[in-house]
Formats: sequence, structure tokens, C-alpha cells
Amino acid sequence: MGVTIYGDQSGDNYHAAQELKPALEGLLQFPENEARIVASAYTPGCAVQDTDLLVLGILRKPVDVPRHLLPEPLRVRPCKISNFALAIELKSHTPNAVRFEGNQVLVRYRNRVTRQDEWHGATDQSHKQVHALREYVNRHRLQPPWFMASIWLRNVPKTQLPQSLHNLLGAGVAPIDLMRLLVGLSVNKLTRNLSKPWRASYVSCCRDDAAKELSSAMDLFTRSIEPSPLDRKKIERITRTTLKDEVPQYIERMGTQLLAFHGRGGSGKTVRLLQLANHLQGERGARVLLLTYNRALAADLRRLLRLMGIREHFDDPTISIGTSEKFFWTLMKAWGLAPEVSPGEEFPEAEYATAKSDLRDLLKGETRESLQGEAAWTENPSILNWDIVMVDEAQDWPSEERDILASIFGPERLVVADGVDQLVRRDGRCDWVGLVSPEKRQIVSLRKSLRLKSNLCRFVESYADHAGLEWDLRINDDVAGGRIILVPHRYSREVHDEIMASHVESGNTPIDSLFCVTAGAGAESGHLSNTLGSWGYRCWNGADSSTRDSYPDSVDQFRIVKYESCRGLEGWTVVCLDFEVFVRRQYEQGLLHPHDLYETAEEHANRFATRWALIPMTRAIDTLVLQYSPDSSLASVLSDLARSRDYIEVRRPM
Repeated sequence: MGVTIYGDQSGDNYHAAQELKPALEGLLQFPENEARIVASAYTPGCAVQDTDLLVLGILRKPVDVPRHLLPEPLRVRPCKISNFALAIELKSHTPNAVRFEGNQVLVRYRNRVTRQDEWHGATDQSHKQVHALREYVNRHRLQPPWFMASIWLRNVPKTQLPQSLHNLLGAGVAPIDLMRLLVGLSVNKLTRNLSKPWRASYVSCCRDDAAKELSSAMDLFTRSIEPSPLDRKKIERITRTTLKDEVPQYIERMGTQLLAFHGRGGSGKTVRLLQLANHLQGERGARVLLLTYNRALAADLRRLLRLMGIREHFDDPTISIGTSEKFFWTLMKAWGLAPEVSPGEEFPEAEYATAKSDLRDLLKGETRESLQGEAAWTENPSILNWDIVMVDEAQDWPSEERDILASIFGPERLVVADGVDQLVRRDGRCDWVGLVSPEKRQIVSLRKSLRLKSNLCRFVESYADHAGLEWDLRINDDVAGGRIILVPHRYSREVHDEIMASHVESGNTPIDSLFCVTAGAGAESGHLSNTLGSWGYRCWNGADSSTRDSYPDSVDQFRIVKYESCRGLEGWTVVCLDFEVFVRRQYEQGLLHPHDLYETAEEHANRFATRWALIPMTRAIDTLVLQYSPDSSLASVLSDLARSRDYIEVRRPM
């Protein structure tokens, strides 16, 4: 079967895979043996999102290990290689830029900020890759093989490698070097049952002879991700323009002022962030970090970047998507403030909030320049080595998170997207522009609908007006049309098939749709994944917390998210299930919030619920489906809107 290379073909990792291939072919020896090299193996949502080289081998005819390669105590019995999963951290540093301290490998980098040379641990990075690989396989509900961590110093002669370290490869890798590496990483396992010298020992990363775990991992990491028609349109929007010509007023001053995009749902704030990030990374060689508190959105953006061929690298121009929770946790760890959490314990919300406040107080009065000499900075370059930090849905961020970012990176390195009437995490709006004086900031107002077709925009405007909310997003008549389908009864397979038939006729795939669900009393949509599965459809269930950090790996999967996680996402067709349950819960939540003297508690709650409702209602590009109970108060509101608007369709029970 031989050796096959997968993954990104544009970078140094792929060239390294090609260099490794002949040595790996020599190791396999027999035609029935198989190995796959994955260049830049992607583990989205994990602490490390790229493993330089992942080498997976299944030797159906095990290969004998020469006895002279075995430590003396292991030579009492034969040793064979049957399968392996090897994670390789690549380093192309010259010998004078590599240092060995004990069992650690250090390499020298130039700090992009201070312009000083710094030494960073390659060994630690290698072990982090292994943890990320295991986590990623577990998230797909598969049993992970035993991944082994190694470092390949491509420009260091083998004669200069310390004999005490058994996880290293040097320049000019040969089959015997790979064999020695696999044996060295398996010594503890090979020492078992030495009292039975008649039994051969095996280098193996699996718990069974059939290597099912490794076979599943092979399929997972070599699975191709293809773009849908909607993906292609979005990528074209992000990459087609030269922002330098279109909006020079803020491109030219990037890094010297705080930039804020201000607009309602559907005005293109997130796409504008991606356009700008793509320009900065490609044209200026910048390292850009985009942060969101929405895990489902982060997963969606990571998938988009993968389709665009943009991968995260330690010290090169890149775009990275992170969740605010995980990012601030790593910051708290860097400064020794992170709460202690035992395996299996629930996330410590209260301790996390307290630690954030402590970190803000610790950094108060500091600047990017004053922090660069601290150990927390020099020992954590992967966390802090960013030229520009972008913040999505900035209006909803706690003030302590804003202050921490401003202290570490400086307000002038921040780009924020501020949504109007979309507060969901807090009662008051977080003020970012107040961090700097007027001459140090620029606000770009986005007032035209870029997502919603004209009928959808009119419908959303009417719904907002019914609750007394201002809605000033201009209708984009360049994208006319759009359908609103009301389903005042149970969401049946007949309704689903009819809606999706139209979806497909428009040139879309299942992944181009989005289902918003809720759970609990009175809601059936919490089990939508099982329902669609019983109808013969595939799903990516982002409503499941164990799945939310990953992303769909096939265009044939329907996307499912909770209402609370839909912001920033979009679909050609968006189906909102149990919509009245969701709206009613937000109304009840609004009753608990304080209100001003000029409105009643009920008026405030209604406006609060409407603001929430507008978020899923502005996710659709072409078709918005609202499913609800015919006996709800929401039903009468939607019926009134339908009577006077001929573009609203009502589906009666079949």
C-alpha cells in the first residue's frame, strides 16, 4: 500500500513530509503495509490547532527490529513494529539556534515585538500537540491511539544530537532512524513480560491487533473538507477586494488607533473583520487574533479559514480564531491566577470571574511595553505574540475583559465589532471607544443589510416595530426577494422535505442551512439531531457541548445550534424551531431585569425578548422558517404580520 501524504501542500510541513516519505517507505518493507503522513494535521478548538507532521502506520506484516537497536535488557526476545502514531514537531533551526537542557529542547526565535532573541521550548510544544490530537479524536467519540511525541531538527546533524534523548530526529532521516525513534518511545511498553522471552514484543499504539483505533484516526485526519456553494461566495467576499482601495481611511492607520465597526445584525460586521484580517495577514504579514465568546461561531470561522488555506503558525503571519473563555483562562494561567480544576469538575464560573477581576487589577496601569519584560510574557509567546486583536460582538463583553486586552495589547491594536440591540450577556453596553481619546479612534457605521434579502429585512423591521424597537438597517434592494415561512404546528418530515427541496433547487447543500433549537419543557427541538437522523439525514449537532468546538466535516450535514449560540452564523435557509418557547423564556428573563421609570416591567420584558428574537431572525440570507405553537401569544403577532404581507407564507398541517 505504501506511503501517502495528505494535508496542506503549500508550506514547509508538506516539503518535510516529502523528505520523510522515502525513509518511511524503507521502514514499511512489505507491500501490504501502509502509512499516511498528514502535513499540518488540524485539531480545531484545541489548545494547539496544528501538528506539523502526523505519521500513522499500520504494518499488517510486522517488521523485525534489529537487536542492536534495542536496549540491552530488551534483547532477550524478538521485537517487531506493528503500528504507530507519531506526532512530529518540525524545527528548521541551524545548530547554533538549538540548545539542549536536560530532557528539553530549546530553539531560538526573534520576538516580533521586542526584536530580541528568545529561547522557547520545543519539547513542551511537542507534548501539547499530542494532547490536542487525543482531545480531537475523543471529541469525535472515537478511541484515540497512543500518540508519541517527537521533534525533528531538520538542520542538525545526527552526530550532534544528545544520546540521552530518544525522541529526536536529525538531518537526513533514514529508515533505521525511524525504527530507533519508535523503539525509544516505546521502551516502557516493551519492558513488560520480560520473564517470557519466547514471546515477541511489539511496538504498537493500539489496544488490539486489528488496529481499529489507528484506522479510525487515519480516516479522521485524512478526511477532506470541501466548500459548499455558500462557502465559496463568502470566501469570495472576504478575499476579492483590496481593502486598501476601498477603505483607506482605516487601513492606513491600523495599529495606531482603535477601530470599531458599528451595525445591526446582518450588516456584515464579522465578514468585515475577516476581510480586514485577511488583508493584514496577506499584505502586511501580521499575526491577527479574532476572539468571540460564541464557541459555535468560532468553530464555523475555523472551518472557513481552513477552506481558505489559512493555518495557525507560531511565529509567522496568520489568523487565529479563539474563544474568549479559553483565551482569558490561558492568560490567568500565565500570571498564576487560574482557578484549580480537577478532572470531571464543572467549570468554576464564580472563581473564573474573580480571577479575571484580579488579573485586571494586576495589569492596571501597565502597558504593552512595560509588560514585555515579565516572565508571564516571555514564557508564553504563543498567547501574546499578536499584532492585532479583533473582538466580535464587543458590546456584550464584560468590562474587565476589555481592560485586560487594552493593557496587554494597547487599545490602538484592537478592532471591535459592535452590534446594535444585541445585548445577551449583560444588561449594559460595554464601551470600547471610551478607552481612547477621539483622535485615537475611528468608528465605521455599517447601515446597509449585506445578508438579508429585501423581504427578510422588511419582515424583521416590521417585527421590531411591533415591539417598539428602532430598526434602522437599510434594505438592500440589490438582493431582492426572500421567503418567510410560518409553521404554526409541529415540524414534520413533510414540511422539512418541502423546505429543503427548495433549498437544494437554489444550488445549496445541507450545510448551507442552519437550525436553531431550544430544550426543556414544551420544546421538542432539543432532540432534533435524533429526529433528523431517524429521517435518514446527517447532522452536526452544535447544541451538544462535546461537539460545539469542532465543525462539520461534510457538506451533507445539517447544522444545529442553540438559539444562544446562533449569533454571527448564517445560512441560506434558517429554521427556528419552538420559536415561541424561546421568545417566552426571554420574556420571563426580561421580567427579572431592572427597567427604567418610563416603561413597565412587561414593556421592558417584551423589548428584551424582541431583541433576542431578532438575532436568529437575522441569520437567514434567503429563507426564514419560524415554527411555533398555534396557541401562543406569538402566533397572533405573526398572523397579523402575515395578513398584510404577501411574501409571508403560512404552512398549514398536512
